[in-house]
Amino acid sequence: MMARVEELFATHKEELIGAINRLEADQQQLNASVQRLQAGLQQLNTRVQLLEAGQQQMAAQVAANSHNAYARMCNSRAGATEPLQPLVREKPPSQASDPAVGSRPPEGDFPATRDDVLDLTRDAFKMLAAFYGQEFGNSNATLAVRRRSFGDFIGVTGL
Repeated sequence: MMARVEELFATHKEELIGAINRLEADQQQLNASVQRLQAGLQQLNTRVQLLEAGQQQMAAQVAANSHNAYARMCNSRAGATEPLQPLVREKPPSQASDPAVGSRPPEGDFPATRDDVLDLTRDAFKMLAAFYGQEFGNSNATLAVRRRSFGDFIGVTGL
C-alpha cells in the first residue's frame, strides 16, 4: 500500500508543482493589478481634490459676483452724498500678493460717496486697479476718463 501512495505522489508531484507555480504566477499578477489599481485610485483622489478646489474657487467667484451685482445696483441709486457699497474682488489672484476672490478693499480706500469718486487721485486709481485687477482707463487716461471708468465699474453713472 505504501508503494501505491508513493507511486501516486510521484505521478501527481509534477502536477502539484505545476499547479503551485501557476498559483504563484497568478498571485504575482494579482499583486501587480492591485498596485496598478492603487496608483489609479491615487490619481483619482488627486483629481477629485483639484475638482474640489476648482469648485471652491467657482463658488467664491459666484458669491463675489452676486455681492457686486447687489452693490452696483445700490450704488446706481445712491445720491451724491449717500454711502456707496464697496465691491469685493472678483478676479482670481494672478500672483501670491494679490488679494483673494471676495476680499474687500482696505478700509478707507473705496470712496464713501459719489462725491468722493470725483476726488480720487491717480494714486488712488492705481491702488484700486491693483486691488481689483481691473484697469480704469489706460495709462495715459485723464482723471475724468478714469472716474467714468471706475464709476461704470462700481455701478455709478453720470460722472
